[in-house]
Amino acid sequence: MQVDARTIKRRLNEPKYRDAWDEGQHVGKAMLRSRMVALSRNTAAPGPAVQMSIHLSKHWLGMTDKAALEFSGRIDSDVQVTSARDRVLRKLDTLAERIQSRVAGIATAAGAGKAPAAANRDGSR
Repeated sequence: MQVDARTIKRRLNEPKYRDAWDEGQHVGKAMLRSRMVALSRNTAAPGPAVQMSIHLSKHWLGMTDKAALEFSGRIDSDVQVTSARDRVLRKLDTLAERIQSRVAGIATAAGAGKAPAAANRDGSR
């Protein structure tokens, strides 16, 4: 089409043309997705078609091929590894301290005296 780019940009300000443009964009993205699915099913897919679909998916669809988990930092630094159990126990200890502090604050505000010493595990005080 022999249309100046300024004309197209100006006409895109009109709702009717903007809607047609947006619809075309959505159709193009849907066609790319379906083409990618078809390429994934075809084990003997030609190389350039696969490479182009990867390229377009990154630019048009915003897909990436980055790893879900990335590491950063100095190589010689220490790595702290904790188990999920340790993290949960640490969180429970923190919550227990917060609850104890709030209960003590509420008891003090209500006029209660200091709580009696708790019995040890063996039953002695």
